[in-house]
Amino acid sequence: MFAPGQRFRTNSLFVKLLFHFLIIIILLASYNLWSLNLYSRNAEKEIINHNLSLLKNTTETLENQFRSLKGLMFNLYHDGRVKALYQQSLTGDKRDYDYTMIRNLVEQIRNDVANPYYQLENLMVYYPSPALLLEKDGLVAEHSMFSRFYISGRYPFTFWQKQWKEGQSFSIFPGASFYNEHTQSSRTLMPVTAQTVNGDYHILAFVQVNKLMQAFSGTPQAELLLLDDNGAVIAASSKEADSRLLPQWDGVSRWLLHEDTYYFFEKGKESGATYVSVIPYKTLNATLQRLNWLAVLLFAVTLLIGITASFLFSRSIHRPVRDILAGFVPDKKPSVYHSKISEFNQIHARLNGLFQERNRMNQELNSSKSLLTNYGYITRFKKIDTGAPLSRESMIGEGSFILVLYRLYYRQGAMNQMLLRPEKAAARIREFIGLHIRQSFPESHTLQIESNEILSVVYTEERNGALRDSIETLKQTFDRDRQFYLVTVAVSSVFQQSTDFDKAYEETLMMTRQARPVEETQIFWELEQTEGHFMFTAEQEHEFFVNVQAGNDTYCIQLVTRMLEAMQKHRATSEQLSRFAEWLVVKTWKTMELLKAPCEGSPDDILAQLQDCITTEHYRTVLIQFISSSVRTVKVKREEQYDIIEFVMNYLENHYEEDISLEMLADKLNMSATYLSGYIKEKTGHNFTEHLNRLRIRTAKELLEKPELTIKEISERLGYSNSTSFIRMFKRWTGVPPGDYRKTLLFQKEHSR
Repeated sequence: MFAPGQRFRTNSLFVKLLFHFLIIIILLASYNLWSLNLYSRNAEKEIINHNLSLLKNTTETLENQFRSLKGLMFNLYHDGRVKALYQQSLTGDKRDYDYTMIRNLVEQIRNDVANPYYQLENLMVYYPSPALLLEKDGLVAEHSMFSRFYISGRYPFTFWQKQWKEGQSFSIFPGASFYNEHTQSSRTLMPVTAQTVNGDYHILAFVQVNKLMQAFSGTPQAELLLLDDNGAVIAASSKEADSRLLPQWDGVSRWLLHEDTYYFFEKGKESGATYVSVIPYKTLNATLQRLNWLAVLLFAVTLLIGITASFLFSRSIHRPVRDILAGFVPDKKPSVYHSKISEFNQIHARLNGLFQERNRMNQELNSSKSLLTNYGYITRFKKIDTGAPLSRESMIGEGSFILVLYRLYYRQGAMNQMLLRPEKAAARIREFIGLHIRQSFPESHTLQIESNEILSVVYTEERNGALRDSIETLKQTFDRDRQFYLVTVAVSSVFQQSTDFDKAYEETLMMTRQARPVEETQIFWELEQTEGHFMFTAEQEHEFFVNVQAGNDTYCIQLVTRMLEAMQKHRATSEQLSRFAEWLVVKTWKTMELLKAPCEGSPDDILAQLQDCITTEHYRTVLIQFISSSVRTVKVKREEQYDIIEFVMNYLENHYEEDISLEMLADKLNMSATYLSGYIKEKTGHNFTEHLNRLRIRTAKELLEKPELTIKEISERLGYSNSTSFIRMFKRWTGVPPGDYRKTLLFQKEHSR
């Protein structure tokens, strides 16, 4: 708001605006009044000149067409092939005709007729002997042409016979209706002929009158006529114009007014025709009145707008100033400006300062926009609650999308040899994927969400087509680099909203777990059903570690090899294979520690070797080497000391059905039960009771396969005092009572058949 007295200073914005607006209003009012007066006096003259100009333009256009048509017809007349065909026709024998030449000539005539500039219906060459016409469809007899295809009361067959004999150079005949007996249709055509003096043959063209008249674009309700030297109508823009009675024209005047109708005349130099434009007087008068009222209305509106604008701007000067200061135009630098009005100078200085500040802030925001966008996607994928909404510019897009997950498996040995760090390799791979995907999907976004995971968010509703082609092309590139890394690609379903990012991410994670142990890029489009568990059974695990403790490396290797072969046969995934290998290494290492026979190095060294394994054969090589080394260490250690454990295990294997106790075994070995118990636990990792129960449960499972034995009989064979103790012990070790276990076995056998 301005201070009192400031508004009316000589250099204030209010005084300057009011003064200049009043000057502009006075100038506009004076100019409009003068223009209206001048217009009223000269409007009719200008309208007449305008229509004369329109007629002249139309005349020039049609004359150019006639001139071009004349050139076309005489070019055809002097064509060597036309002359050659004439010579051939003189013999009267059609076998002498060069039909290849005729075909080429017909093709040229068709092209000329098809040219929209000439507005032709047909173009013919007339040969008087033997009275043939060559036209766009080939050779036609003269009589057949004018008695079947071009039938006209004004131009009968006899007319053309007479016309050929008279032999005028270039003639334009009045348009007439021609009937085609073959197509049973009529059209209005204007005949045009061309020939040289004493010519041997003639050229005839039929011009479509309706299309020719389309060149006339005069005043609305105006009509156009073409007259020959005798005043006959050659062509007319309408049937009403064709039947109109024209006033007598002196041949000099360019226009005349007769019976409330204007007639405008123009002589054609090429055709010799007279062009007449007919406009009713009421049409011009209505146009003049309409223009007068329009001029008065424009003057009144201009004056009203000027006065209103001056009043509003002068009275409310504080509003535009406030709006200018508050509403700066985004991304537009204020121009260099210096004014005598002090308010504008202040606004300009303010705008410059704010623009520079905004530029600085925009540069900072643009530099971090990519980071914010990645952060926005990651918060959605990881379901992180940021506590505050991100700007829409830096957030994720909206609409239907498909998520593509690339899981990277680095070959650490090859990477180290080439001095490549995984994080650098991942950054380059992400950049390459982003550039490639954006070629087909410009709105896509590619980011690295984990050290070995890259995601592409593709906004599309189609899973095939361009997306499939792009991923297949990426596969070719990945396969060329497989000596350094392998890639598993998972393509999600189509999701409709950005709130489903976490669902899409979880779906692709599940799909990457389907990766098989092969050395190539794998692409998954659907979530498949896989085997849920690949591990040693309780019996296999027991046998394995018993043989580890016994130093039997051959049996251990056979057991592991059979397990790996079973996994390969049932298409176990890489994840299942890795999980089994890691479990086996960790469990074996702990067993070695309990046996106080540790191997060289650490379990981390073995696990690091497993990370470089890809195929089943790779895992087999590492595991066999590890197991052989471990078991041989146990074997060496066992040979160095008295084999107490072997005696205990052999005794249990041969007497588990008896009432065996730890005290009884200790008496046989001449040692205390407490020491023997600790020794067994220390050497094997399991106590005496666990070994005994494991043997009994294993035997119980074998006996339960025999349906003739009752539960009680089995419990007695295993050395249990009553069947209740056996049932309780079996359920504790297997999770199910022996009766249910037997039912399951019988059910599986029946269905396996």
